[in-house]
Amino acid sequence: MREEVEVVLSQILSPVATAIGVDGLDVFADRASGSSQGGPAAELGRRILRVLRERSVEPEALREAVAEVAANTADEDARAVLRLRLRKALSGDVETLAEVTALLPAPSVHVTVEGERSVAIGGNNTGLIFTGDNSSFITGHVLGGDR
Repeated sequence: MREEVEVVLSQILSPVATAIGVDGLDVFADRASGSSQGGPAAELGRRILRVLRERSVEPEALREAVAEVAANTADEDARAVLRLRLRKALSGDVETLAEVTALLPAPSVHVTVEGERSVAIGGNNTGLIFTGDNSSFITGHVLGGDR
């Protein structure tokens, strides 16, 4: 579960910081919900923080960490404490981690292809890919030998 927590933590830090930067400690207030300030990233951060506060075994510690970052947005120590509190909240139970994960946008794949006859694979390929004129593949033979 630790790896999953670290992956989710890396994905939520930016929207959470955006929400705190826009709303400060009001990020937990219901009136902040639906606010257009900060755009979709801030709204995602608000929703994540509310879920974590509601499900956390230490909601006051999370609130204090948010207050520190809100008061000192450039303070790396305050951000480190917030990161620690978010990690603890996510590690609390599998359901909390799943609920926060469900809030995150689905990962997208972006593929760029350059050049004539280039191949783009947006996922996994388990087969052969041929490009160029007169490409061929011969099964059961070792090219360049009689083995």
